Amino acid sequence: MDLLSLVFLSLPQSFSEGNRRSSNRRHPVEELISLFLERKEAVGEIFKFFPRWVSRYEINGVSNSGEADLLHDWGVTQLNSIFPVRDRTVIEMAPQEAAHTIMLHNFGAKRIVALEGRLENYIKCCVIKNIFGLHNCSFYLEDLRNVDLKKFGSFDVCLCSGILYHLSQPQELLAKIAGISPRILINTHYARKEFPIGCREVSEVELKGHRYRGKIHDEGDISHPSAGLQPFSFWFFKKDLIRLLADLGYSNIRVLMDWMPKTKVPGLTIYAEMSTTANQNEGTR
Repeated sequence: MDLLSLVFLSLPQSFSEGNRRSSNRRHPVEELISLFLERKEAVGEIFKFFPRWVSRYEINGVSNSGEADLLHDWGVTQLNSIFPVRDRTVIEMAPQEAAHTIMLHNFGAKRIVALEGRLENYIKCCVIKNIFGLHNCSFYLEDLRNVDLKKFGSFDVCLCSGILYHLSQPQELLAKIAGISPRILINTHYARKEFPIGCREVSEVELKGHRYRGKIHDEGDISHPSAGLQPFSFWFFKKDLIRLLADLGYSNIRVLMDWMPKTKVPGLTIYAEMSTTANQNEGTR
């Protein structure tokens, strides 16, 4: 195993809090990574190892090929403003390249569990975890189309950003999230009369006898790190997504932004709480 492989794959869970508390000395692997990253050419090596990046990172003056500044995401910032994540537990759906995970870590989250379904993205997350020292984060390779969320326990809040519109049955994931988290922040595209482009026919998904309307979207090249894992996905209409959240027990539903990004595709940022938590600002400590 060469030095680059060691930085990529060296025991993502190896930096235990116990070791940190018992000694002021850094873990030997942390020392090695620090020395490795001091070489600009080494940082470039890491970035070039993966042909495509979505998130833009810059380390020691060296940038990767990512174009999106996801380290300053408005939705994640709003989540922390509404429900401060310091000392809270967070479960994150589809972290992609861990930019939002870094934000949650920097906001002081006590524990972060992040589930990524694409192998390339999962490995990137492990790389970013080691580089940025995300000792309170655990990444798991999990297919969100059939994951059992209960095995990870319960959480104070769920970050569900950029994933619902890549699923063919997004209502099933939301139902599972409702079973383990009383709060959720959603960033997602949604269907309108003219969107997704090229899709005119209205479709439906079903959950517990209730039907929710939307449209089918062609994912295109599913090998791309930002695509879904199946050829077609389902986009909710705005009213149907809000109704689904209400049916799942989220009574305090706030549309924080109805946005149209540079891609000219409509999107929503929604924060929702269940009735038992709507009037309190305390979660599992």
